[in-house]
Amino acid sequence: MCKAIADMIEDGRIEGRTEGEDLFAVLVKNLLRDSRTEELMLALNDKEARKALYVEYDVKYNMNEEQ
Repeated sequence: MCKAIADMIEDGRIEGRTEGEDLFAVLVKNLLRDSRTEELMLALNDKEARKALYVEYDVKYNMNEEQ
């Protein structure tokens, strides 16, 4: 694989990780705001619970709005 393609792939990975961190930060803010610390702990350890909370808070679709 040429270096340019490898660099593009790595840039995509970095962008994806950053987006994931941003989404999780929004979820954490929402859960803390709503005093849902037990669900926050669950979200840290349970991928399915985390997905359900993303859906509940509509996190993926409202990144530009204050949650």
